[in-house]
Amino acid sequence: MASVVDDMSGKTLEMALEIIKDASRAGFLMNPASTMAAFEQRDLKVAAKQRGITLYTAEAKTPGEIEGAVGALAKTDASFIVIQPNTVFSGANDQIAKLAIRAQLPTVTTAQSANMVQAGIMLSYGVDQSSDYRRVASFVDRILKGAKPSELPIEFPTRLVLSVNLKTAKALGVTIPQSVLLRADEVIE
Repeated sequence: MASVVDDMSGKTLEMALEIIKDASRAGFLMNPASTMAAFEQRDLKVAAKQRGITLYTAEAKTPGEIEGAVGALAKTDASFIVIQPNTVFSGANDQIAKLAIRAQLPTVTTAQSANMVQAGIMLSYGVDQSSDYRRVASFVDRILKGAKPSELPIEFPTRLVLSVNLKTAKALGVTIPQSVLLRADEVIE
């Protein structure tokens, strides 16, 4: 079961630009120790370049490095921060949200996690993990019934979920367009 969708970085960037229309700079908070970091950074750089956005990157390998990384992105005059989906960051949702709000930086991520948005990340747009987990169960069932894992097809996610935190948007002075709210699967007020 694959956990990525082609051009997810571009789709998330488009969503951010739909909300923050005059953006010309974006920050990317990434964990370089992550196996997906280089892939995600490359995709985001390509998506940013195609849209005329200057991309600044800050790295954090541990929760203790997050404050410095968010501070470095704030100094770049970025209009928003894209947060790499990563266990270090998902475990520090509250910290990232508070730092970003203090720096007046909207946050978006391709990690579809209700916890992230509930903690104060402004927007997440990504693969519906609960749907994927249910699909994985069907693979386990087939293997337990004798199917060879090497003969099972690779499946890609088919459902994306958009979550928006209006409380965070309000704290940042950001108005979420009705067009985004109508597409949202979850809106936190």
